Amino acid sequence: MMSERSRTTTPVNAGILLLRFLGAHSLSLILGIALSLLTLPLWTGLLYRISGNDPAAQVSWTWYLLTLAPFYLVLSTLTLLVVYPMWTGASEKMKSWRRVLRVTVWIHLFLLLFINLILGSRAIP
Repeated sequence: MMSERSRTTTPVNAGILLLRFLGAHSLSLILGIALSLLTLPLWTGLLYRISGNDPAAQVSWTWYLLTLAPFYLVLSTLTLLVVYPMWTGASEKMKSWRRVLRVTVWIHLFLLLFINLILGSRAIP
């Protein structure tokens, strides 16, 4: 038999929620950049094929880190700074670590796809 106290969730204040968002953002940012760097030859090869550019010169990791990674860092941070104030008024169930992590990962995935495919096809050497 569950007691009444075990069913209620403890309230999450804005500071804890901010720490959850920052943790999830940092984790997603590191994993997103690492994943993009590891798959760099695959998606740039696809972009070369689609855009019709000559893939004679290989795209380097420094090019990605200096060209596209700053866009990814800024856009993802600004997006989460917009989402965070809206999230503070959500229910306690929405403020759980798992839910915050899931939403942050989805935001990062969409931004990575946008940046790598749209901006990457225009900025590819």
